Amino acid sequence: MTSLDTTISAAPARVPTAMRFLFALLQRLETGSVELTTPDGVLRRFGPGGAPAPHAKAVPAVLYV
Repeated sequence: MTSLDTTISAAPARVPTAMRFLFALLQRLETGSVELTTPDGVLRRFGPGGAPAPHAKAVPAVLYV
């Protein structure tokens, strides 16, 4: 089962430093969106969504860690 975490708060302490750094970078997205699924099955969404350019299809990048 996958849960969705849409919080903007900092990642929990149990998350490795590299993952917290990645979350911090992804929270700065200004265009498009990224969906990241963590090893424990939590889905996190980053970015405002929308298409990256006029006439482009708005499809999020999907990452599984």
